Amino acid sequence: MILRQSRILTKRMAHRLQFDRPDIVPSFFRFIKFVYRKFDIARNNKRHLASKGYIEHYGVHMPRNNAGDTVLFDAVEKLFDQEIRPFEWRMVPVRKKVSGSDIDRINHNASAVLVGGGGLFVADSVSESASGWQWNIAREDLEKLHKPLILFAVGFNQFRNGEEFQPIFDDHLKLTVSKADFIGMRNSGSIARLKERLPAELHTKVQFQPCMTTVLNRYFPDAVAVSSVAENDKTIVLNLAFDRREQRFGIDEQSILENIKKALLRLVELGWKIKAAVHAWDDDSMVEFLHRNKIPAEICRLNLLSGPEIVQFYSKAPLTIGMRGHSQMIPFGCGKSIFSLISHDKMRFFLDDIGEPNWGAEISDPDLTDKIVTFVEQFPKNRLNYEKKIGLKQNEFWSITQSNMSQISDIFARSRD
Repeated sequence: MILRQSRILTKRMAHRLQFDRPDIVPSFFRFIKFVYRKFDIARNNKRHLASKGYIEHYGVHMPRNNAGDTVLFDAVEKLFDQEIRPFEWRMVPVRKKVSGSDIDRINHNASAVLVGGGGLFVADSVSESASGWQWNIAREDLEKLHKPLILFAVGFNQFRNGEEFQPIFDDHLKLTVSKADFIGMRNSGSIARLKERLPAELHTKVQFQPCMTTVLNRYFPDAVAVSSVAENDKTIVLNLAFDRREQRFGIDEQSILENIKKALLRLVELGWKIKAAVHAWDDDSMVEFLHRNKIPAEICRLNLLSGPEIVQFYSKAPLTIGMRGHSQMIPFGCGKSIFSLISHDKMRFFLDDIGEPNWGAEISDPDLTDKIVTFVEQFPKNRLNYEKKIGLKQNEFWSITQSNMSQISDIFARSRD
């Protein structure tokens, strides 16, 4: 394990020296701040081992390699603290095996268990998962749980051409939904996919709960109002994802990237400035792609920043063209416009839920170059209309969220009686 990590770090450093040398010193200071935040979580969790009444929150807390998850799990807790009451939180890695002693402690000391949000229903993120999905808890331990169980804004996250779920998954899913006091899925597509695997009598338990990042400016202090960005700002934030390349691009990676390259070079000619948002280390390939194709861009590394810093970044971006889910949901949640590069079904699910299927294109679309350029060319005249549409959809999502939070508040209140 140590040797493998050393090789990975050496490869990353070599890549940084070749393609982003000015960031070497700043990255060191970002890492120091990240380590401090992780230490603070560990200290907080240790304190709660001897306390009572906390919520056991399973998630991907303060990851070093996913800017979207950094915002997401911080946002969940801020939302609950605002809409119900301030809670004490014990933050547990969702992929860590849950033991019988963990369940005993939870039943004795915790007030509830919260799982999510995020795309937790995926087959291949946890090797030898006891559940077949990311919450790594065996059936026998789940059956022993007596505290309220909330699954909040989780998603069906299977990649195209990804591994199938193991046989254990369907039975575990049925038990999870049966045990859950509330289960909210983050998009309608996920609801449909989950219901395909559930008996009809459990369908009514599965509700719609938009990802809390889509309504950030309703409760997250760092989501700045729309008016904070100048109307004539010709800045585009760009995110290209390069994890699971074969599942994202298939055999057409070269032609897809060629189409994206043509679009970006055309937009630069038209006077647009590009900020490349690196969400994860795999996105270093985006930096290399821009460098090799001589596409001028400011490199913005988000993966070691704090949640508020990432939200502030997107709140100042009038338009984001993105391939990662949270490179779209976070700016949307700040009231800003998006154009999705669709390499995963969840991107289409989100556009369908907001009623704007043309705010994106499949990366395999032969007309991808024209669709990107046309959308951006027309954006200045459409911007205010787009932002109005986003605000109206956020009102709808916020109303759903508040209704769901009311349900959850009642669940917590009954458990205390």
